[in-house]
Amino acid sequence: ARRALLTDSGTSALVLALRILVGRGGTVALPGYACVDLAAAARYADVRVRVYDIDPTTLSPDLDSVSHVVKQGVAAVVVAHLYGFPADVPGVAELAVAHGASVIEDAAQAAGGTLRGQPLGSFGALTVISFGRGKGITGGSGGALLAITPDLAERLESIDRPGPTRAGWRDVAVAT
Repeated sequence: ARRALLTDSGTSALVLALRILVGRGGTVALPGYACVDLAAAARYADVRVRVYDIDPTTLSPDLDSVSHVVKQGVAAVVVAHLYGFPADVPGVAELAVAHGASVIEDAAQAAGGTLRGQPLGSFGALTVISFGRGKGITGGSGGALLAITPDLAERLESIDRPGPTRAGWRDVAVAT
């Protein structure tokens, strides 16, 4: 990534990604099966949702379904790596870019995974990661939004963020 922005959760990182790439009132494509936090982020970002199918065998997006959804008009497609299984982000990106849409890669459950020799989380225009409980590798809490392209790295740089806070002993104990 060219730039990383730390957040309080992966969901917050996704809300920021949606605000940057989709904008209030815009439309995003989400997988029909994924963590409920994707839908929550869409609601918090005030974006409309179109749903695409995933292949139940691979948990990767069904590219015919993605194609149908992007042709209906979306500003971005969220692709989630579920349970550590790599999703076909390059395949989705090819369809999305052909219709003027961006890809947000949800790598919250992808710790340590690779696809085509590249680490998961390195394919989307923006990537969301989570350090919270229930992930393949937990860091206690928090998340991050990663910018892969130079223009989006500049946009992340311009976001006002609060200064550092003192970590409490509870946070240290939870992370341990």
